[in-house]
Amino acid sequence: MDDRAGGFSRNHYFNGKMLAAKDFQAEQEYHIGKRRLLNRCLFGSRVVCGLTVKINGSSIFVDGGLALDCCGREIYVPSSGRIALPKRRGSSFLTISYREFGTDPLPIPMFPEDPQQEGFEHSRIRESFKLGWGTENPLKEHEWRDGAWVTCGKSHPLVLAQIASKQGRFIINKTFAKKIDAGRTCWCKEKG
Repeated sequence: MDDRAGGFSRNHYFNGKMLAAKDFQAEQEYHIGKRRLLNRCLFGSRVVCGLTVKINGSSIFVDGGLALDCCGREIYVPSSGRIALPKRRGSSFLTISYREFGTDPLPIPMFPEDPQQEGFEHSRIRESFKLGWGTENPLKEHEWRDGAWVTCGKSHPLVLAQIASKQGRFIINKTFAKKIDAGRTCWCKEKG
């Protein structure tokens, strides 16, 4: 077996080395990749803290908090938010997904070696989240072990709650909620 195959690759800096955007991108990918691998292997996919779900009238309220998805990505919700109840009756799963998008566009300077390059490029990547509804549990094929789902390494939503409608009222499935609550282990407190 070749011990140099696969794995992670990081920049090696030395005086006089010419750096381009790809070098800085490689540096970020190295650290992000390592952190996500550790998240997946050490903690699994789970709600770390917060993200408690409550029903109030025709809305669902989700507290701020932190979760890890199956790719090891941190899903950070800085404050409480609201989502409308599902339109369909029966059982639905409230899910949260990792999202990122570009912000702060800047003009791209003309380079003699690439005269075709023009326009704008985002100078920042903002990490965010998306709440949604599903009829099936995206984690149904995952093993639940020690307060977390064993990760698959694929990008899909994480379940926050199972909501059912009974006799015209929406309720949270308490059995499912206990499983999610068992995974919460937050040892940090946000500074106000």
